[in-house]
Amino acid sequence: NFHYTFLVFFYMKLHVILLGGSGATGKCLVSRLLSCDQVDSVTNIGRRVYDSLPTDPKLTQVVAHDLSDLSNVKLPHDSYHLGFCTIGTTRADAGSDAAFR
Repeated sequence: NFHYTFLVFFYMKLHVILLGGSGATGKCLVSRLLSCDQVDSVTNIGRRVYDSLPTDPKLTQVVAHDLSDLSNVKLPHDSYHLGFCTIGTTRADAGSDAAFR
């Protein structure tokens, strides 16, 4: 029954995982997720621990030196309800419009 499934999902405490929480979009998303009562935990995977992210008991920062191979990364949960990827670059960091695209 859709209604029952929706209610169970609505009242669940969610575990959320994301890549790229240190950029402008990622920081905004992390802040929004941490302020949401329905979110129980946020796990950010990055190349290092970022001081720019908020200090919050719901936030865990996991270091992965090679983001192209996450097979050996130890995560705090066995499964997650939602996942986000906000990895990106800026036109200035890319060096040109062509590289940015």
